[in-house]
Formats: sequence, structure tokens, C-alpha cells
Amino acid sequence: MGLTSFSALANPSQGEASKEAPKKETILLANKSEATPTGLTLTYSQALSTYKPFSAKRSAKAAVSAGTGELKIGYVIAMKGSKPDGMFGPVSASFDKGLNVELGPGVISAGLGLSFASYGDDEDDFETSSTMIVISPRATYHLDLLQNENLDLYGGLAFNYGIFSYSFEYTGNDPDLKKFYGDVDESDTDSELAILAGATYYFTEKFGGFLEVSSSDWNRASLGVAIKF
Repeated sequence: MGLTSFSALANPSQGEASKEAPKKETILLANKSEATPTGLTLTYSQALSTYKPFSAKRSAKAAVSAGTGELKIGYVIAMKGSKPDGMFGPVSASFDKGLNVELGPGVISAGLGLSFASYGDDEDDFETSSTMIVISPRATYHLDLLQNENLDLYGGLAFNYGIFSYSFEYTGNDPDLKKFYGDVDESDTDSELAILAGATYYFTEKFGGFLEVSSSDWNRASLGVAIKF
């Protein structure tokens, strides 16, 4: 049995009149053999083969995709060895940008990290201070197997270039000790290649928190906030 027009179903007595004065309308038929009014005619099977609203490819759900920018600001909660009392930081910041490069179930990001720490002590006529600045070009891979818009799992590599400065001064009144110790003002650099891995959870579309671990001597683990652009 085919599908007739809505007007014919509403008023069967007008069926003959509708054949004499057909209207231009789109009719969907279940049977190819039935006569159809003028206008566009599609069989049921043809309609299914040409109009498939649910067969369109779904866009992947991902917390980080090509073009996504992420700013992370954190505090280093673990270093190699123990932190000295009175140390500020290290505090860390990084910015990563999702590249238009898809590799398997994820995307690649490139970015730059920066860490800073300072230490000072003034005790028993001796004043010491030191600072640490670490610049870290980095590349990360954001895995999207979970298809989750809130959770971002990533791993990568960072090249850490550290700049260290150290100063020492005798502040007492003994001239002999002043001459013996003198003043020290030194600086040094060091570098390392570190493996990193982390997870970011976005509580809103733009704001979240992250935890990142690393093989770096200067930043074994950091915890902080993430902002997405």
C-alpha cells in the first residue's frame, strides 16, 4: 500500500478532484508502481539511500584539537632531592598550541615552558642567594581514545635549559673574615632532555586543572590550573 497525499487522507471524497487538478508537491511513495502527482517523487528505498541524517560522520570529541591553545600555570611539588627551607617555587608556566597534524587517535602540540625558583638565607653574618630559570621548548601528543571533551591525556618531550646564579657575601665586621671569605657571584648553565606525561581535566569549556610528571631533575611533578583558548 502506498502513501497518498495528506489532502486525500484528510478528505477521501476529494480524491478524484485531486487527480484532475494535481498540486505541485513532494510526495513520498512506498511503492514505485502507484501513480504520482506532478512534482518530485521518491520511493521509500530511494529516500533512505539519499537522505541519511544519522549516517554523517560524527566530529571527534576532544579536549585538545588542532588550533587549541593551552596555558598552564603550576607549582612544582616534587624535585630531585628535597627542597631547602626558604625556597620560593619552583613555579612553572607553559603554553602549548595544537598543530594541524593528526597522528592516529590524537594531535600534536608544540610549545614552550618556563620555570623559576629562588632561595635566600641571611644567618650568622653570611648572606647567600640563588636563582634558577629553566626554559623548556616542548612537544606533546594529546591522546583522544576516550573521546572526552573534558579530559586530556598527553605525553611528550621537553628540552630543559637551566640558568643558575649563586651569590655569597660575608656581612660581619671582622676584616680578616671578610678577606678570607670574600664575595662570590657565580652563574652556570645546564641542560637535559626530559620525558613528560600529564592529564588535564576541564571543569568548564575554558578552565581546568592539571597534573604533570616528568623525568626532569628540576620538575618531577607539578600541579596547577589550565586555561584553554
